[in-house]
Amino acid sequence: MDEAPVPIPTSWWERMLADRRRLAALAVAALVLLGLVGFGVARALTSGEGADRGGADLELPPADPPSVEETVAPGAEETSSAGPGGTGGAVADPDDDGATPGAAPSVARRAPLVAYRLGGEVFVAREDGSQPVRVAASAEGVFALSPDGRTLALVEGGELSFVAVDGSGRTPAGPAAATAIAWWPDSSAVAVVRPSTGAPDVTEVWRVPLRGGSPARVLDAGAPSIGPDGTLAAPAPASADAGGAPRGSVWVVPRGGTASAVPVSGHPTECAPGAGSVVFALQGVAPGAATPAIEPGVWAMRPDGASQRRIVGPPASPIPFGYGRLSLSPDGRTLLFAEVGDDGYSRAFTVPVAGGTPRPLTVRRDTYPLGWSSDGARVFFVEGNAFQGEPTSLMSAAPDGTGRRVVVEGAGL
Repeated sequence: MDEAPVPIPTSWWERMLADRRRLAALAVAALVLLGLVGFGVARALTSGEGADRGGADLELPPADPPSVEETVAPGAEETSSAGPGGTGGAVADPDDDGATPGAAPSVARRAPLVAYRLGGEVFVAREDGSQPVRVAASAEGVFALSPDGRTLALVEGGELSFVAVDGSGRTPAGPAAATAIAWWPDSSAVAVVRPSTGAPDVTEVWRVPLRGGSPARVLDAGAPSIGPDGTLAAPAPASADAGGAPRGSVWVVPRGGTASAVPVSGHPTECAPGAGSVVFALQGVAPGAATPAIEPGVWAMRPDGASQRRIVGPPASPIPFGYGRLSLSPDGRTLLFAEVGDDGYSRAFTVPVAGGTPRPLTVRRDTYPLGWSSDGARVFFVEGNAFQGEPTSLMSAAPDGTGRRVVVEGAGL
């Protein structure tokens, strides 16, 4: 029986088809190459600072309703001022589920996200700077991200707004001063400052709920801060005694408790409550005075005012006039703070609340503390004085200043 002649490949392609092992290797290589190209395209679309607004790639916590948060101070005044659903009447939380007043709130761990301003817009990203999304167009003003990472509170032009991080909407929430914004730990409301309508020189702290209900005036005070247990602290208006020394007090409002004014020997400017203590900064100049009457410093005390002690002495540099940007670590053991001046000067430090030597975070330029990572392992700060035209960067570092990392080039306050 005659055998059919075996065809001999004459071209490169025919030789490749005849060699099954080489053909299989070629197919595998093509699949790997296609996978790498697809991965690179996906990274380019989601990780750049010029990425389109969307938010689908930024992992957000589940949208659980906030727990009940009663009015922070019994007797807080009601108002009919414009706000989300504000029509006057009693202060109420529309998400009230019948929980017993005074019960401890269910406070979730803060979302591992960070907010920053870049190119006239506010972004929210993961703590390593990845997956950034544009949240709001805002060239100036102050902002604060809610603990659950779902809402940005923004004050610009004298107005407060709540902006959904997922892009679902922006809600006007009434007047507010461009100072501190403090979120309650369950993300149900913010505390902001409003100028008093009856006394232009007096500022008031207001509680503004996120979802409906009427805003409520809490007390006459300055920049508020709220601890992880819901305790609010704020500096009360200061005055000078007969000898010209500044005298003031710090308002402390336990969650569901009665507000108390704790006397302090100086002019308090900022506070930070947490983990059974309240930290506050004292300015050395009394209102209306031209020269310092006391040395500025940072102090700590118990919420009832007992055991007041200084943890940071006067600044070593003659440039700053005091301290600011106080932020306690999640466990309440370490304070992040800044030496500040009225010309934009700022130097960042950390110090144990129990006492110790402040550790500098500043390397060369002005440094502005932002806060702590969700696990308390790192601190965030902005380097560079934008007011003087310097380039800026959002940075992070360990609390002792080691392990510095650039999170976002060009980002600022």
